[in-house]
Amino acid sequence: MGRISGKAESALIVHEIMSVLRVGAAGQGYSAQGASWYLFGSVISSPEAAQDIDLLIVCASDEIAIRIRVGLPEIASRLPLHTLIMTHEEEAELDFIRGQKCVLIYPDCVKGCVFTA
Repeated sequence: MGRISGKAESALIVHEIMSVLRVGAAGQGYSAQGASWYLFGSVISSPEAAQDIDLLIVCASDEIAIRIRVGLPEIASRLPLHTLIMTHEEEAELDFIRGQKCVLIYPDCVKGCVFTA
């Protein structure tokens, strides 16, 4: 059997990353805090060349952002994360999700995200 390559390999890399992040988010109870997690940057555009994982977390308030940041070291110990946390208002002002072509991975995408490399 041959080695997986190209688009299939890229999709596999991203799905593995998504899986680790979803498990970490669920374990920390972030959905109860109303936070949404997104991937963006090179991990989406060229996963095989990505040096780190750009993660955006959008939440309701600064207080929730602080609670999320406290729980991130456990997840970050398994992945080379660069994390950006914004409130809903900050994200709306910057239109970051659309501008950076972020891909939702948690919580709404728990049952099967569509990713095409």
